[in-house]
Amino acid sequence: MQDGTYQVTMNSPMGEKKGVVEIQPETGCIVLNIMGGVNLFYGGFAPQYTFETTGTLKTALSDLPASLQGSVSGEHLTAVLHTEKGDFSMEGSLKHEGK
Repeated sequence: MQDGTYQVTMNSPMGEKKGVVEIQPETGCIVLNIMGGVNLFYGGFAPQYTFETTGTLKTALSDLPASLQGSVSGEHLTAVLHTEKGDFSMEGSLKHEGK
């Protein structure tokens, strides 16, 4: 899987939330910048298309243990953030330089 930065929209109980997902397979990290926080998720990356990571989602009210599972197809990212408060789906597109 190549590294890249994706503009995403996550479906949450508080409505759609815009954010950024940065994939860093060389370090085994995904940086999820959403809901006002920077959240680090670490785990496994399939060679080409999928990932399964764990971390903590920081919200205004609390920090929630979470797992982030998803895939990349071309320039499109699809993922689900699993927390004890529910599952939040997200989709996004590769962010190109200058945009």
